[in-house]
Amino acid sequence: MPADNTDNHERTGPSPVAGEHAEVLDVLEQALDAADSEDKNYYVREALQYVYLKNREEIAGLLNDAIDAEDADSTDFLVREVIELLDIETQVTSVGQTGRDGGSE
Repeated sequence: MPADNTDNHERTGPSPVAGEHAEVLDVLEQALDAADSEDKNYYVREALQYVYLKNREEIAGLLNDAIDAEDADSTDFLVREVIELLDIETQVTSVGQTGRDGGSE
């Protein structure tokens, strides 16, 4: 397992994404922090395992592309895309729950 390298990419406070995406996001943050391609791929594969468990084909496809990327910048780009998709999905889910909870009087 790669050593932790948290110098490059620190989260600034609690993430707005919680619950079901937490494991995937934590592992993807580690991928962004990884120093070399081998370590990045390790973490991306770990995230991919979580995604497969949840049957998420679109995100799994992006993570597979990240593993196959030619350089670290491309890998980082694809990892950030997955994080953004998960953030958006969580916000949409949160708004949907608020709308249902708030309108039931």
